[in-house]
Amino acid sequence: MRLRVLTYNVLACKRLERTFDLLNRLDADIICLQEVLVAAKGRRPSDQAKWLADALGFQYVSEGRYRYVYGLAGNVILTHYRLESTRVLTGPQGKGFGLGAIIECAGLRIAVVCGHYAFVPRPLPIGVAVSSFLRTAQVRRTLQWIRQTGLPAIVAGDLNCLPYMLEYRTIAKQMADCSRAVPVNHRNTRPTWGLPAQIDYIFTSSHFRTLSCSTVNDEDNISDHRPVLADIELILTESGHFM
Repeated sequence: MRLRVLTYNVLACKRLERTFDLLNRLDADIICLQEVLVAAKGRRPSDQAKWLADALGFQYVSEGRYRYVYGLAGNVILTHYRLESTRVLTGPQGKGFGLGAIIECAGLRIAVVCGHYAFVPRPLPIGVAVSSFLRTAQVRRTLQWIRQTGLPAIVAGDLNCLPYMLEYRTIAKQMADCSRAVPVNHRNTRPTWGLPAQIDYIFTSSHFRTLSCSTVNDEDNISDHRPVLADIELILTESGHFM
């Protein structure tokens, strides 16, 4: 069983129709978006998550957790498979940082997390060190929920951390980073930080094999992030059960 997974921080979908065109072209089975306006101020549509889901013909779940000048924004999971159940994941301070969903794919159930982990306050060197512990705690909450489901799992989103940091190492010990499981074109998902940086990832549990992974070069500059796209395969036994 093969799945195409996409994660993308859309920067409040400032160019919503271009965002739709990109998502439609990439043709993913499961789409995890961050910074989507779910209650926009003075914009139409006011709920970008619903507009995208309707335009793509997908089911969706969304949550609003932080306020922009543009309105309330949050995480969104879109899929053409059936959403069985959903849950807002919260950190140690009780604030939501992600969405967890159980998705039924061709009779099989998988757990999907779309996360937007804690922001890095300025100045950067101090902010990175101070906020790393909170993101690590959020990652541990993510892994705890996945263990509770007992299902094959995908975690996708904006981790706001670099690959050598504690929060990355915490999740990479238990899940595979698709961008390092196979050769990729490049890993520069946040080009506006001056130096090329990767802060957006797709991770999978050991039930999956990564077939391909790439960073999508967005020539229209829709967002200050670049999407990550991965083709993965659920490893099944001859009896149809996952490994």
